[in-house]
Amino acid sequence: MRAKIRITAATLLMGAAALAVTGLSAPAQAHDASETGGQVQAAPGWHHISDHTTLAACRKKGEEYLAKDWALRYECRSLGGGRYALWVYTNP
Repeated sequence: MRAKIRITAATLLMGAAALAVTGLSAPAQAHDASETGGQVQAAPGWHHISDHTTLAACRKKGEEYLAKDWALRYECRSLGGGRYALWVYTNP
């Protein structure tokens, strides 16, 4: 009986160790930002970037994305309570 418990405990411990190692490693499809000049490539479509406390701050950040050619267009969507979410559209 004790041998079975030891084998079960050892198996569980090895499984937990394997999960810890694989959980800490980067996925195979991950890209380094240096490969794209500091910009991480995003899938085509709309992407939420950040939230802002004023419409002016949201628009300023959206204009920065356009100026750097990181987005084709942007929207500042109202979240209510004077907060705005910046969404950008990319189409690589």
